[in-house]
Amino acid sequence: MLRCLIAFTVLMAPSLADTRSRAPGRHVDSLIEAIRPVTEGGRELARAVAWCRRAAEQGDAAAQARLGAMYYLGEGVPRDPREALKWLDSAAKQGEPYAQGCLGLMCAQGDGVPQDGIQAYIWLLRAKQGGNPQAVESLRVVARSLTQAQIEEAKRRASEPLGERNGN
Repeated sequence: MLRCLIAFTVLMAPSLADTRSRAPGRHVDSLIEAIRPVTEGGRELARAVAWCRRAAEQGDAAAQARLGAMYYLGEGVPRDPREALKWLDSAAKQGEPYAQGCLGLMCAQGDGVPQDGIQAYIWLLRAKQGGNPQAVESLRVVARSLTQAQIEEAKRRASEPLGERNGN
């Protein structure tokens, strides 16, 4: 489930306008259809990965987010959560809302990173504030596992500038 959410959050970000008009339960069908052309053609995917890597290495946050998702999902590259974290973290710290949402989901699940509900809430809140619509429901789910004091701490930390000092 987490992989599906990450795929939807990062890889399909440009396709969101296509899925908004459909019934809420149909987003999974839309996701499958949107991913199919990317995942079926090995040659096209390899070329996409190469171009994405070039842009990511030059600091493009959207490319870093997509490359991180590819590593996380094992799409076009071997699955490597550490490499995924490297690219997603770089993009998220540049304010890329889909990468922030992915990091929030990873922190919530403890998948590739230590499980940390407060850190998950911080990243998801930033993702929501940055315009990532999928972060809204994820925030609600994470909030159910936190105390009110933890939520307030997360909100306070999310309002601080991004940086190395507090790990977010």
